[in-house]
Amino acid sequence: MVGHVGGVHSLVLGNDKLYSGSSDSTIRVWSASEFIHLRTLIGHSANVIALALDRNGTLFSASSDQTLRVWSKSQEGRVLKGHIDCGEALVVSPTGTLFSGSREGTIRVW
Repeated sequence: MVGHVGGVHSLVLGNDKLYSGSSDSTIRVWSASEFIHLRTLIGHSANVIALALDRNGTLFSASSDQTLRVWSKSQEGRVLKGHIDCGEALVVSPTGTLFSGSREGTIRVW
């Protein structure tokens, strides 16, 4: 699958969709069964380093722009700020709590 104009740093799969985060600052959404591009999510201003999905299909992204974003129908690209350096890791608990790790050596609970 071709589409990003920069390196791909992160992938996450859910609900027959593959999400890819790139150094071109975008997230691409692909059909996991048909291998076609569905849409591009634009909002970050630097590398998209980490992606995570919750069980409801809400996508979370972390970027070198020091922000996290929430991508759902009701919160398209909502910004979460709190880290003072690049977000490096994301995970969502079974209860829906988002955890993020950063280059500054912290873990935040959202």
